Amino acid sequence: QMFGRAFGAARWSNRNVQAPNAPRRSDEETPANQAEDGISNDISSPSEPQEEQQSQQQSQQQNQPQNQPRREGQEQPQFVVVEGKTINSIGNLMRRDKRVVALAVAGLLMLLANAILFVVFIAFMMTKSVPSSPSGIKDITDALSRYTPTSILNNPTTAQHDALRWMDDVDELHHSFDSPLFPQRYAMVVFYFATTEGGGWTNSLSWLNPRTSECDWGFVTCGDFGEVTRINIDANDLKGFLPPELSLLNYLRHLSLNENALDGRLTAAMGSLTSLETLHLSENFLTGEIPVTIGSLTNLKLLHLSGNRLRGTFPMSFYDLTSLTSLDLSDNEFNGMIDESLSQLSSLNFMDLSINALVGGLPKSLASLSRLEFIHLDDNELVGDLPSSTKFLLSRVEVTLSSNYFTGSIPDGTLENVMAGSDLRIERLDMKSNKLRGPIPKIFRDLSSLQHLDLSRNLLTGTIPDLANLDSLESLMLFENKLSGTIPKSLPPKLNKIDMQDNKFVGHFPTEIGLLTHLQTISFQNNNDMNGPIPTELGLLSNLEIVNFNYLRLNGQIPKEISALSNLRKFEVYGNTFSGTIPPEFGQLSSLRRLNLGGNSLTGIIPPTFGQLVNINDLRLDGNDLTGDIPAELAGLAKMEKLQIAFNKLEGGMPQEICLLKESGNLELLRVDCSITCDCCGDCETGTELCSMGTRCR
Repeated sequence: QMFGRAFGAARWSNRNVQAPNAPRRSDEETPANQAEDGISNDISSPSEPQEEQQSQQQSQQQNQPQNQPRREGQEQPQFVVVEGKTINSIGNLMRRDKRVVALAVAGLLMLLANAILFVVFIAFMMTKSVPSSPSGIKDITDALSRYTPTSILNNPTTAQHDALRWMDDVDELHHSFDSPLFPQRYAMVVFYFATTEGGGWTNSLSWLNPRTSECDWGFVTCGDFGEVTRINIDANDLKGFLPPELSLLNYLRHLSLNENALDGRLTAAMGSLTSLETLHLSENFLTGEIPVTIGSLTNLKLLHLSGNRLRGTFPMSFYDLTSLTSLDLSDNEFNGMIDESLSQLSSLNFMDLSINALVGGLPKSLASLSRLEFIHLDDNELVGDLPSSTKFLLSRVEVTLSSNYFTGSIPDGTLENVMAGSDLRIERLDMKSNKLRGPIPKIFRDLSSLQHLDLSRNLLTGTIPDLANLDSLESLMLFENKLSGTIPKSLPPKLNKIDMQDNKFVGHFPTEIGLLTHLQTISFQNNNDMNGPIPTELGLLSNLEIVNFNYLRLNGQIPKEISALSNLRKFEVYGNTFSGTIPPEFGQLSSLRRLNLGGNSLTGIIPPTFGQLVNINDLRLDGNDLTGDIPAELAGLAKMEKLQIAFNKLEGGMPQEICLLKESGNLELLRVDCSITCDCCGDCETGTELCSMGTRCR
């Protein structure tokens, strides 16, 4: 445009060139103007008559004297002859008017600058996301075939085909095929379609929005250059499989898909995610074996695959994950042995392989993992003796080896062979349900950080060591062993749970039990040689919820102080030799769910205050010497499911109000003596004097 304006100015200047001393008429067109128009026509399309006429005019002009005066109003001719043609003398005009030259040069420079800017703009746009395939789906298919076989892309039943159609028909960003964002977007779209079998996610949060980058989709985090680095979609009802196209997310560092419904195998292509640092796929339905390619994930720090259906042995490449700090493969179907190569995982801090079918013994290399603080190998089929080093067990924070087939004794030692007291860091030690023998090591009395100790269901013998210094101990589980002796007078002050049932303890309960103010559960069932009364100090334990003293040889009266335990839910003393009456204050135990006073020598009546036990569902008073009538107040126990009051000396009949509890649907079991008139009972059981619901009393 500038160039055109420059030549337009030249033409205007040409019209204003006049002969010397000749005045110009402003109201009529000059011959020069007419001549210029004629020359323009001659240049564009010359003809023979015109050329001949112009040649004659030039000859006439050349024959005229140079100093011949011009007539008034006559302009100086401005024509030259070039190769036999007459043209406008632009050179003469440019020499006469410098402004014309400046405008022409400026036009040329402007034209050159515009051309350069146009080239730069085209180059810039080629680096951006522009429509790359005006020809349609064929070009996109060819581009995607670099990542997915064409046969899969063309199969309309696949997630990859759905992704192809979406990128062709719906997507509005249209990344260049050569852009790294193109395969990334494809991988994300395939992932969505592969995990929406049978419907969409619970919350899709803008996934597959065609106008936005995948970085703006929910649950996704990207880096500074638009690369996907994090996907976190836990508990969102993802159903389907993990597609191999996930391996296209080259910069993915964190993938968490816990608590969904994903199934299928772990794809071997995941070995290409070499930037991956955390992989959480717990609580799904994944099957198959761990792929060998997992060893390529050398940056992986957390691997959590618990709660799936994975099986097989661990591939040797699994032990190449030297950066691993946390490993959770629990609750699967893995089998085989733990290889000695476990020592290569020197950074490991947490390991949970529980609830599998692992066999063999503990690898010796396990002791060399100095950073390993949490070891969970429970519920497997492991065998053999425990490592002889006490440090292996007690220098960790948590060790659970329960429900295996370990034999031998628990390693004993002294502080000297565990290096120092500060190395005894154990907080949780669980070795229940094995075949361990021998005594509880005396070194346990020095475990000042211990909070939970479970050695139940073994073959342990001997007495309980002095544990009074274990100020942190909260749970002491020693049931189903062969322990003997008396209960120590001094027990850890923070205990909230004691379970020592099914042993061979003897003697009385120490009154110091009343000092365990945190106690919630106490069970000594089936220690047949324990005797004496229940300490009244038990009534001081306001947090107590469960008391189980069944099948001991306790005697005396049941202390009324028990009625102060407002949180008590279960109180069972079946099969002892208690005597005296039932404390009527027991009616104050409003939280009570189960009360079992059967199998004793209790006398007196059933307290009418029992009608206040509004939450009771199991009341057992059978096998005593109770007398009197059955109190009608028991009809107020709307939640009661079982009432057993047989084998007593009760009189009268069954209150009709209690029979109505059967009609309400709650009362499932009612047992009384045949001497009781009962319209809602059946016959007495043959050979007994017991009348139950479902039979007919005689």
